[in-house]
Amino acid sequence: LSEKARHVCGENGPASKACLNAWLAVDALQAEAARQRAESIEQTASEQYYDEEYPEAFKDREYEAWCSG
Repeated sequence: LSEKARHVCGENGPASKACLNAWLAVDALQAEAARQRAESIEQTASEQYYDEEYPEAFKDREYEAWCSG
């Protein structure tokens, strides 16, 4: 895709809207690929902290979230 963006910029100029849009597409795809490669988090650090240190506090927060919904 980078090659295509380079081609578009070569034909239309580096300051053209087409060039900008081509690189925006490349950047968006790169960002999405990076996001998809990231490992999923089973439990956030705060969830782990509350589960280990204050399990009753986390249960209260879950209950409040369910009841407020």
